[in-house]
Amino acid sequence: MTGFSVQRAIVALPDPARRGYKPVRKKSSFSKTRSRTAPSRSLTVVDRDRWGTGRKRAGRPLDTGRLMLLIATAVILGLMVIFTSQVVRQRGGAGATNPRGSPSQQARVQNLKDQISRLEEALRVNPSNLEALISLGNARYDLGALYLFEMGWTEEGRREFGQAVDTYRQALEQDPRNVDARVDMATAAFYCGQNEVARQGFERAIADNPRHINAHLNFGVFLAEALNDKAAAVEQWKAVLALNPEPEIRDRANELINQARGGTGGTGK
Repeated sequence: MTGFSVQRAIVALPDPARRGYKPVRKKSSFSKTRSRTAPSRSLTVVDRDRWGTGRKRAGRPLDTGRLMLLIATAVILGLMVIFTSQVVRQRGGAGATNPRGSPSQQARVQNLKDQISRLEEALRVNPSNLEALISLGNARYDLGALYLFEMGWTEEGRREFGQAVDTYRQALEQDPRNVDARVDMATAAFYCGQNEVARQGFERAIADNPRHINAHLNFGVFLAEALNDKAAAVEQWKAVLALNPEPEIRDRANELINQARGGTGGTGK
């Protein structure tokens, strides 16, 4: 995945350093081994004969070649320990030492799970509650974003995005003209790998409302990342600029156009 990022139609997502798919942080299975200390040899040792008299005898000469081999082996093992630790740290990041997330992340996860439970209970009472359906889709979307983009939990993130797609679809069956929900469904579909659902969702949203800024913005990211069609993506981001968006969105669209063109700088004209 590249550095392109998208945002939800209703509430903008945070912009983590690596938006899109992240490597899974794996807990290290490496454990350091203790190096054995070779017994030292003296050049001369003192022995006693059976009568107890002190008598010196010549010690065995130091095997220099063997000593150098032991030193070289110890150095190589030490370097392997350092190198492996660095690899684990780079691959795992914070998740390598705290695989369940930071306390703040855990609190946000629990808060979203509580919201989801309350909304599911409301829908059991009234399955046609459109507001509850959209709110449930939003909560699952936000939980997926937290898992995937901030905590690096690919499986959990994709699962939540998939459930968000299903929930938004139910809402759209009741209100097919809800473009915000359709854009969010398409974006969630993109993040869980349902590319055809994503493409159709973005195209339908733009057909229903050609002035929907996030529809163009997120459709461009989908085209660039999922389909590797950067030329088509640039056209979507140009459409964003043509709608005279807020400065933050304008800067973001220009940044995306610049990335797609290979970082040549300038504005998306």
